[in-house]
Amino acid sequence: MVTRKQPLSQREKLLRLRAAVRRARQELANAEAELAQQRADAAAFERKLLRRVGRLLGQLTTLEKEVKGYKIQVLQWQSRDTLGENYIPVEEQYYRVWEAPREAAQKQETDRPLVLPSEKDVKRLYRQLARRFHPDLADDDSERHRRHEQMSALNEAYSSGNVRGMMALADGRAESPPTSPPPLNELDSVIALEEELQRIGARRREIRAELDTLMAQPTVQLAVDVKLAAREGHDLLAEMRWDLGRRVDRLRAERDLMLAQLRELGLEP
Repeated sequence: MVTRKQPLSQREKLLRLRAAVRRARQELANAEAELAQQRADAAAFERKLLRRVGRLLGQLTTLEKEVKGYKIQVLQWQSRDTLGENYIPVEEQYYRVWEAPREAAQKQETDRPLVLPSEKDVKRLYRQLARRFHPDLADDDSERHRRHEQMSALNEAYSSGNVRGMMALADGRAESPPTSPPPLNELDSVIALEEELQRIGARRREIRAELDTLMAQPTVQLAVDVKLAAREGHDLLAEMRWDLGRRVDRLRAERDLMLAQLRELGLEP
């Protein structure tokens, strides 16, 4: 005889949902930690990249601009006799319309003063706030949800180097704790837990998308290549540095040659 399975009571459903929410929150915390770690690793590699090849990249960019400017001067001189002194080459027109405004905006952003605390101080602040906001210290689901949101904001600020955001979270210490909502009946609790599972699932999908976007960034892909090359005994950044050095030398020679040509034409830059 086949016995028909009895439907879950409201109480049994509530207990199962609570267990599911606990598991989902733990999985979400792990996913948040993974995202924060990947972001921190990406930022650390970018700093390493700047230390190893940043100077050469800066020299290469400067030389490219200089050579482009000298080429425009030569074209202007060559076009003067046939098209008149007011003729502006297409290359110069493009530069004025597109390149110059973008360079000015980038320079304005770079010239802004930036004062940061030491890395040790930032890590100390992060640890203090993480202990304060940890969801495991919550007394109820409402408080746990609030702490989870604070931890997410803290991880986001820390991984992106947003010290001001971390300080803003720290300044919230004096805020009075939110008043606890009245206890829910079993039906309302089931609805609230189901909504919480949906919210956690949505956040998990957001984190997955953010991780996919992060891993697709060129610097992150380069970091992977550097690790793989190191396993085979190659220093990929050293090879990049050598290649950039050769390109800088070639551009420097091209610039010097064009300078000499301009001087012969009486167009001293």
